[in-house]
Amino acid sequence: MPASKRLPLTILLLVLLMPRILASPLPPSSKASANGWGVDPEKSYPGTTVIELLDATSEEAESAIREAFAEGYKAGLLETAPERDYWKSLAESWQREAAFEATRFRLPLWALPVAAASGAVLAFAVTFAVGR
Repeated sequence: MPASKRLPLTILLLVLLMPRILASPLPPSSKASANGWGVDPEKSYPGTTVIELLDATSEEAESAIREAFAEGYKAGLLETAPERDYWKSLAESWQREAAFEATRFRLPLWALPVAAASGAVLAFAVTFAVGR
């Protein structure tokens, strides 16, 4: 077989065998046995005991969720503190600029056309009065 055909066939063979070469056996799964928990599978437990155990588990889960939420909230506050300070300073500077602009005297938009019209009427009246 020529060398030009041997290389692609070798690559193809490696690609086909690669999953088998790299595959590793899965570790055996360890199923939790009832004996590990100290539960006797032959014994019948009363409903009140089961309810008490479920209530205790529920209370512990709720308290763990509250604690995790509080920790996450604190971490979020600490993480966003620099960004919060930036936006707070930006808002304060904009408030100062807005207060300055509010106290500054500015003519309303309608003042320019009214002044131009008034000047034209006054010029026309003076021209008409002088021209007589």
